Amino acid sequence: MLRTRAARVVAGVVIATTAAVAPMMTASPANAASKHIGVHGNELRCWGDGGVLCLYYNHTMTTGAFWGTAVNDSDLYNDKFWGGTGTGAGQVVKNNATAMSCSWYASQCFSYYNHGYAGNYDWEYGNEIGQLSYTWNNDASVEVITCGELSSC
Repeated sequence: MLRTRAARVVAGVVIATTAAVAPMMTASPANAASKHIGVHGNELRCWGDGGVLCLYYNHTMTTGAFWGTAVNDSDLYNDKFWGGTGTGAGQVVKNNATAMSCSWYASQCFSYYNHGYAGNYDWEYGNEIGQLSYTWNNDASVEVITCGELSSC
């Protein structure tokens, strides 16, 4: 009888301890990493075609194909590099971009690792260009914050 009571007490202590410690052992969700990749500059090929945020197949941005948008795009899978006739023309944009430019018309531009604006991301202010870092050939969605939405330009 005494053994049974002691076993119940020990079992109760183990259960209570486990219940108290278990919430502390669960993993917290990972925070997305971000990197400001922009330097002052502009690339007019895409902007001349109405692009506010432009992604480039070639990291030099001066040759090869490009793709541009003036609005958010939650999944780049159906988009293709269309500008230019060089390397990358006709290729799917998703997971193929190496550089980005953000026109003067935008406050900020973002390139995300996952579709739906999730995961690690690279970003620029308006009137900046740069090579992608976290999303180099791993770009899945883009977001454009235009002047007036977040701030004035």
